[in-house]
Amino acid sequence: MILKTIFRSDFFVFLTLFILAFGPAAHAQELSAEQTAQQHPATQDADFPDRYAIAKELHVIWQTETQVKEGILEEADAIQDPTERKRFLDFMSRDLDIKKIEEIASVAMAENFTLHEMQAMKIYFTSPLGRSAEAKRRIIERKMRPDIKAVVDASLYKYQAEMQQRVQNDPRVKKMYPNGLPAIPQTPQKTQ
Repeated sequence: MILKTIFRSDFFVFLTLFILAFGPAAHAQELSAEQTAQQHPATQDADFPDRYAIAKELHVIWQTETQVKEGILEEADAIQDPTERKRFLDFMSRDLDIKKIEEIASVAMAENFTLHEMQAMKIYFTSPLGRSAEAKRRIIERKMRPDIKAVVDASLYKYQAEMQQRVQNDPRVKKMYPNGLPAIPQTPQKTQ
């Protein structure tokens, strides 16, 4: 039950996709200089260190660590059993490497944005207008999340119903799922 709740969560889906999308950048330090240059040519640009430094600063400005921790707390709220909730929080605080997430994102940003774009983002996000917009973005995301999740869940449930029909009616699909499809768990909604 816990794993179903964890893996159905929007936060962990995002986190998994983020790590998968930018995963190769995270392994750059494990490669030789030649392999890194081949796989990540932007890291050889003369201004890469400046872009990277600004990316690291932006993660401080955006409070990436705080946002990840808030996401973990939101996920914990979906776990109804207090013992499992505590176990989940203890595990995540011990195991999740937030600095590695920031590192992956910083390298990806520095590889893809120009120095001028990075400088403009820093100027904007350190300005009163940028700070206000960032604070509002986080509020808007929190407000939208339940509605977006409901729309996504509705599509998932329709897809599952369609797949159930295919399992029953299509021998090729039935062979892939001899015990039927696993259920898509419903994540409890917090009441406001």
